[in-house]
Amino acid sequence: MTQALTTAQFADVVENYAPLKAAYDWDNSGWNIRCHEEIRSILVCLDVTYAVLEEAKRIGADTVLSHHPLLFHAPGKWMYDDPVCGVAMEAVRAGINIYCAHTSFDCAPQGLNIALAQKLGCSEIVPLAVERYDDQSRPLMIAGTVGVLPQTMSAEQAANYIKQKLGAAAVNMVGTEKPIVKVACVGGSGGDFMAETVRAGADALITGEVKHNMYQEARNLGIALFEAGHYDTEVLFSDYLTTCLQKEFFQLQYNLTVKRSEAEARPYQVV
Repeated sequence: MTQALTTAQFADVVENYAPLKAAYDWDNSGWNIRCHEEIRSILVCLDVTYAVLEEAKRIGADTVLSHHPLLFHAPGKWMYDDPVCGVAMEAVRAGINIYCAHTSFDCAPQGLNIALAQKLGCSEIVPLAVERYDDQSRPLMIAGTVGVLPQTMSAEQAANYIKQKLGAAAVNMVGTEKPIVKVACVGGSGGDFMAETVRAGADALITGEVKHNMYQEARNLGIALFEAGHYDTEVLFSDYLTTCLQKEFFQLQYNLTVKRSEAEARPYQVV
């Protein structure tokens, strides 16, 4: 087996699942920090934190693949006690590469929202909206998915089902009297897609995070809304990409280790 791969080869493999052409222009998917070219050990996580970096150092991981970018915007000043710059400086000090697959994975035709719908046991999964096509008129960038739940449920049954399937800390709900079977799924902050949910003929929108006014908007539109937590609708990124990369690198005969972070955790508590 080949002993290592280059950063370019690593990016090519990741971008099979999270193509940069699927990312929003405002995003910072891709390399956030590149300290060296040769990659031998990869740690996959949702967020890059001090705890994740300590884990990477402990297990000898030279590269971290995260969902959320560490650097959204170019800092005007680099201060060691800044909550973002400090982490970035620690990564550089330790010689750890950081690659982020954010909206490149969120909006990929086989990315986060497909995985989220599958996690919820949905069938007949299709894009909620297609925002960009490739030159062969195939979906390149999608926003959310629509699928059919395994069985018809009441709003309360659906909320409990979502909580159990995602392992969510809590689910905030706007219920309706209508039975729920067809649902729109948008991981992370997806409250802006209620109009698309109605147009798709879905009974409910399942997402991670919404603004206060969106609860009333759901009521006015007559659809159910389930807010399951940004973390809990996106943490499946870690398991999904770890599994995909392990399989991919084995098939390509690269002698690499790919591990899911054990240090990452929900960044808040529900009491």
